[in-house]
Amino acid sequence: VQRGRVWFSNFATEPFISYTTKDREVSLEFLKKYKYILINKMDIDAYIDLIDNDKTSTHKIQKKIEREIRKSKKLILINTNSVKNSEWVNFELETANKNSIIIEEKKIEDIKLKIQKNYQGSKFFNHL
Repeated sequence: VQRGRVWFSNFATEPFISYTTKDREVSLEFLKKYKYILINKMDIDAYIDLIDNDKTSTHKIQKKIEREIRKSKKLILINTNSVKNSEWVNFELETANKNSIIIEEKKIEDIKLKIQKNYQGSKFFNHL
């Protein structure tokens, strides 16, 4: 605690989550559930653009994304059918590679199972 502010240092890493919404299975609702699991079940605070970015100009968003990737210890790529065709995802991967950021690929199916396991029958699951 410093002058009335609480500093949280218990988060393991702060990964940048890379994805495309071209595949319908990656929605805002899906991303919110995934972020909730990362924070509350795994003590990982992740940056997810659709949730954490203020919607300003494309240039400002691009600069913000670059900063967030450079600050991250890892980039987690949510692998879906359209991910390799996404200009944004390719930009994020290039930025991670240029900055020697670890890239970890996660299958969408595995994330869906984790969400189902953690929220089956939960009221929270239905309210996101």
